[in-house]
Amino acid sequence: MDSCPTVIDLFCGAGGLSEGFRQAGFQVLLGSDIDPTFGTTFAKSHHGALFVAKPIQALTSAEIMSATGLGKGQLDVLVGGPPCQGYSVY
Repeated sequence: MDSCPTVIDLFCGAGGLSEGFRQAGFQVLLGSDIDPTFGTTFAKSHHGALFVAKPIQALTSAEIMSATGLGKGQLDVLVGGPPCQGYSVY
């Protein structure tokens, strides 16, 4: 794993919030969203990051840690994006 700080993005959509963290020097490890169609865009924008398509209620911390290789206390930032449907013309 790189020495830069790490981030996981819940409710990531196509990865806009993740992109901001990437540009700020963070390593994006994983994004999760209920809509699997976002996975293609997220994966193309965040090379090396995993995308998990499932409801947040079904995503466990053990699954995240296993998928990313993180140990307890190793994640630097956990973010959750606000829904953009009400704010976007797209």
